[in-house]
Amino acid sequence: MRPFVILLLVLAATAALGLALWTLGSKPGTPQDFDIGPAKPDAHRDAAIDAQLDTAGPTVRQDAPDLLVAPKADDRVEVVGAGASYPNTLKVTVVDPHDVPLAGASVELRQQSGPLGGGLLQLQQAFGGVDPNKPTWRGTTDASGVAEFRSLAPGNQYVLTAAHPKFSRAELPYVSIPPQGERAEVVKLAEGYMVRGYVYDMSNAPIAGAHLYLDNVVYFGMPGTRSPDLLEAVTNDQGYYEITNVEGGTRNLQCVAKGYGTKILMSESFPGTDGPILLRDFKLDRGHTIRGKVIAPNRNSVANARIEVYNYDQTNTSRGFAVTDAGGAFRIDDLSGGEYMLTASAAGFSLERMNRVAVDGEPLEIQLAQQGCAQGRVIDAVTKTPLSSFNCAVRLVNPGTTIYGRPIQQADFRNAKDGAFELCGLEPGTYVVQASAPEYAPTYSGTFHIDQGMTVGDVLVEISRGGILRGRVVDAATGEPLSGAEIGTFDNGYVKNPFTDLLGGMMPRNTTQALGR
Repeated sequence: MRPFVILLLVLAATAALGLALWTLGSKPGTPQDFDIGPAKPDAHRDAAIDAQLDTAGPTVRQDAPDLLVAPKADDRVEVVGAGASYPNTLKVTVVDPHDVPLAGASVELRQQSGPLGGGLLQLQQAFGGVDPNKPTWRGTTDASGVAEFRSLAPGNQYVLTAAHPKFSRAELPYVSIPPQGERAEVVKLAEGYMVRGYVYDMSNAPIAGAHLYLDNVVYFGMPGTRSPDLLEAVTNDQGYYEITNVEGGTRNLQCVAKGYGTKILMSESFPGTDGPILLRDFKLDRGHTIRGKVIAPNRNSVANARIEVYNYDQTNTSRGFAVTDAGGAFRIDDLSGGEYMLTASAAGFSLERMNRVAVDGEPLEIQLAQQGCAQGRVIDAVTKTPLSSFNCAVRLVNPGTTIYGRPIQQADFRNAKDGAFELCGLEPGTYVVQASAPEYAPTYSGTFHIDQGMTVGDVLVEISRGGILRGRVVDAATGEPLSGAEIGTFDNGYVKNPFTDLLGGMMPRNTTQALGR
């Protein structure tokens, strides 16, 4: 893993520890007039409450703990299937460095789960903290350089980006949307930096067809993640390339050519929004190879294992990837000379690391250790009947605390026979299984321990229906009921802030995740 990402992870982990300790030290109060915990179904009581809610008029109730109020928003109309619409407009004007409106610019507005932008937003996306269900609006500027977005939920948790082929991309975080009226934003695009140069072999002959990749350092090296900032170029017959419209920031420049060793220039700095031309030439030596085979503990071949090799020598950075074939074999070509760190991973097996792997050596044999599995059943806590449809997630139990970590493995089960489930891919440790299902509250199993390659087969989750929270949302001024309001539920210990939004699923969080309208 790159030093930059390691530093970010260390900082994030330190802050998370501090946040967890602060949260544990705070004893959240229990609101009065509320029942906390599982509730037994009461058909007569539920029917009476439903009838009361259905016949209630537009009067403001005085029992404040049961009443959720919202500021008045004129002319709000409920839209079927889309919650509420709002009488507002975001008008975006995109201009060039001389304030001339730009037609044909691509504009994107994204509502994030937290008020983050810039590098923090990219880090949040890279580590899975962004809610994929949050909406995104896209548009193209007209002849006057304007794009408009209408009927947006009010708030400041928006990020606005604009791009044009002749300029570098620009981003505005913390864009505030009013409940009504028009909000105008102007996005000025800059010409950005230019990176250009030549690619030669060791005899100074030009290399045609070499690929250059300029990538954000946050995304660089993350498999399966394509950076929104990635810029590419290919050398011509003279070995020349150029990359234009580069945004400010820190990036890595990688040069790849068939038959030659890959080279990477790490942490190239672009300190401003627009700037000078950077000259970056590459001189490539012949490529080298690392090859081998991946096997299981029983010496069977492991297909589809991912092999990654990294060499972070200060003067000769290189890397490569491969996936094993049906016979477990792999081959990584076009590496620079030197020694590499190798990692091998496959579903159901522990990650294996090897240090100081030399190029052009004998074929490697990499044996992966089998991971453990958790098997069990999900049953109704009252009737003891098994459930057929549910979700199960295995969470790590942090030693010495009652805090459960993020889901290690999870899956949806449909038409499960006798409520049975199996989740594999577990490293040695202590775990719980969290089960959830429609009309039930998320429920945990007891703790259990897994050793290397061990299967635990008697995990039982007695899932309960939990409690019920009912109420009304009304206009604070008139007492009129409001349709289309979003109601989210969290447990008392959960602290919602930009940091927990950043880490997303990595933060331990016990919540019903219910959402009502």
